[in-house]
Amino acid sequence: MTSADENDISRLADFKNLSVLTLSLSDVNSFDSPKMNTFSNLQELYTYRTDIDLEGFNNSNLTYVNILFSDVKTFDSLEECLSLRSISLGQTVVDDDIINSDGKFTMKNSSFLSSFDNVTELAVYVDSIEDVSGICEMDSLKSLTVSEGSLSDEAIGQLDEKGIKVTQKNSDD
Repeated sequence: MTSADENDISRLADFKNLSVLTLSLSDVNSFDSPKMNTFSNLQELYTYRTDIDLEGFNNSNLTYVNILFSDVKTFDSLEECLSLRSISLGQTVVDDDIINSDGKFTMKNSSFLSSFDNVTELAVYVDSIEDVSGICEMDSLKSLTVSEGSLSDEAIGQLDEKGIKVTQKNSDD
């Protein structure tokens, strides 16, 4: 779906067989998010250049979320999606935890991820990750993929102690 305005999703029919939803150049408000719960087979959610408020979103079949160049509010609502196993965040503002300052994206606080106990794969593509404590608290996390140079050696050591494999990728990969 491209260029959806606020409340457009809440007016849609219940797509029972929809398994992949891509939102591009859209605005999704807190009235639209609960409507996506009615997409009972939804397994993958992709956003690109989308402002999305996830308040009330709780889809039990969702396994993968990929959010790119977007602005997300109430990200922690996704922790209710118990089938969620993989999250990818790329150059995305998340509440007050990942910010954009003059085109540089910084994860100031990772505590918003600490309750995602079923997620096994996490990718965070930002310029700098200042805090990994919340990532270290993710019970099932096995692998973390980040932008090259976004983590300090100390942070990599903390993640390694928790058994989390860190892969750094440059922007050309």
